[in-house]
Amino acid sequence: MQDSSLAKYGRSKEKRSDCKLVVLAVVVNTQGLLVRTRIYEGNTGDCTTLREIIQSIERTGLPASEKKIIVMDAGISTAENLRFLKENHYHYISVVPACGEIMTYLYRMTGKIM
Repeated sequence: MQDSSLAKYGRSKEKRSDCKLVVLAVVVNTQGLLVRTRIYEGNTGDCTTLREIIQSIERTGLPASEKKIIVMDAGISTAENLRFLKENHYHYISVVPACGEIMTYLYRMTGKIM
């Protein structure tokens, strides 16, 4: 990975600053089989990859009858991404960080304190 143009210093979940990283986006179907992968530069924020990945899947054709459910971790679950999913009729399952931005968004959308 020494010569990789994608390997960059970025925010490591392991709190390491001595290693270059890459970001791997993975999409699986309901059987757990890979349907899309993409490698991003290591300094790419996870939350910035969702829209591009979804749009790339939609360009290749997604059956209209399929229920669209996105499962994501807290790093992707931003108010902006949740708004994008709702506007595009996606259902989602996510770990939700107990931060003000997300909690405020969910309260506005549901009228419930989560």
